[in-house]
Order: sequence, then C-alpha cells, then structure tokens
Amino acid sequence: MRTATIAGRPALLVDGLAVDIEQASDALFPPSDPQALYSRWREFRTWVAGAALPKGTPFAPAAAAALVPKVREAYARLAASGATAGAA
Repeated sequence: MRTATIAGRPALLVDGLAVDIEQASDALFPPSDPQALYSRWREFRTWVAGAALPKGTPFAPAAAAALVPKVREAYARLAASGATAGAA
C-alpha cells in the first residue's frame, strides 16, 4: 500500500492512479490533517483491506508529496565507520 498527499489531500496510490481517501472512505478519514491517519493506522489498514476502492484518477508524479509533512520522530543508524551524530 502506497500513500501520498496530492493537492493537500491524502490518497492511496493504486496501479499508478490516485484514490482520494476521504471520498473512498465516505469521510471516515477526512483530509483536514493527512498526518492524523497514522494515529488511526490500524483502523485505516483494516478499512483498506476490506474496501472496494473506486478506480483512481491519473496524477502527475511531481504532484505527489509525502503523507507526513512533519516528521515527529526520526531514527538513524550510524555507519560502522565510526561516524557520530551531528558529524558533517
């Protein structure tokens, strides 16, 4: 399952087409805060697994942005070469 934000709205990317999540879910998952999907991720995945998704619409790949515009946490693995966090 691939997700993106297209024109500010959360979308599922299916077979190269975009399915608007709010429309496909009958507003179960509103677009006001795309990042909020992650607080309901289990419910969202369950819905996607059982949903009869409509055919998506074409979109320009450049129009697709990350579903999460503001990363709350980041995890990194430092290289075995001895690099340290914050090293440039």
